Amino acid sequence: MKPDPTQSAGHSGNGGRFTDDHAPPDHPSQAFQDAMKLVSEAKEYGSYFVAAKVDGYKATARNIGIYAALGLVGAAIGVTGLVVSVVMLLTGLAGGLGKLAEHWFGPAWGWLGPTILGLLIIGIAVGVIFFGMRWLTGSSRSTTVAKYEDRKRKQRSEFGHDVSQRAAR
Repeated sequence: MKPDPTQSAGHSGNGGRFTDDHAPPDHPSQAFQDAMKLVSEAKEYGSYFVAAKVDGYKATARNIGIYAALGLVGAAIGVTGLVVSVVMLLTGLAGGLGKLAEHWFGPAWGWLGPTILGLLIIGIAVGVIFFGMRWLTGSSRSTTVAKYEDRKRKQRSEFGHDVSQRAAR
């Protein structure tokens, strides 16, 4: 006689439907346990994905901070170099004008070079600021006037009169 495939050694006389260690996969409790295991696995994978994304964003933010700091240091070095160069240039020019004043007027007139250069630079700065502000305010005013004149023109074409004509009545 052939052995029954549904029964194996170590099983009680239950027809092979239940084993001693766990329920068969088609049993509802086993299916529930398998589903819970899959849910737990999916939660872990989702958590892993989120943690990896968060760490990636942190690394990006850290890199942005590092590059911003390097940019600021580089800008500070560049500005410092420019300031030192300008100071050296102006010191040389003032010294040269001072020596020229000493040559023309005598040794007591060495102060005249730095004074003339300082006054010249201040005068240029004041002139640039004055004319620059005048140009900015003038162009801004003319743009604004042109804008409202255009609106009045549209009002006359659409309504037969504009806001100024209506206010005069």
